[in-house]
Amino acid sequence: MALSAATTAASPSPSQTPAWAESQLLSRRLPLSAGLLAWDRESKTWQPYQVAASRLALINLWSVECGPCRAEMPTLRAMLAAFQKNFPSFGFLIVAETQDDRELFQFLRTHEDFLPKNTPILKVRGERIQHELATSTVPLTLLVDRGQVVRHAFVGSIVSRRSELVSAVERLSQVTE
Repeated sequence: MALSAATTAASPSPSQTPAWAESQLLSRRLPLSAGLLAWDRESKTWQPYQVAASRLALINLWSVECGPCRAEMPTLRAMLAAFQKNFPSFGFLIVAETQDDRELFQFLRTHEDFLPKNTPILKVRGERIQHELATSTVPLTLLVDRGQVVRHAFVGSIVSRRSELVSAVERLSQVTE
């Protein structure tokens, strides 16, 4: 279900709005244990990636072709630094939605500082996360608890919603710390 502008001049139906899409994602358990691959820099192959059990994680799904995804990454990098300082058990995953590894690696080579330092290069295996969540929209930022259950969802860029995301992390971390 891609969330795009309505094709007619009429107002979008409730099911086409980001707020509706976000409400549909809440309380869903993510299929992370079987859905991610990480690039192994030594063997130069994709390997299954196991998500470490952390009390709180921010997961950002993005695509090389997505302008808003690229535009929000500096904001996400800054937020990550603050979250890791204030919440030591905080996790952060940036997951590329791509079928073309060459395109992904070319982008990352030309944008060396795109990902936060020491962040693994992750991609979705077979778009499982999007299929399970019934959305193909990117950027998509999810705040999940230790059980990998979505507690807050942000469809579209988080740049203008930074304070909302910070508040959500603070509230959820008080419950889980």
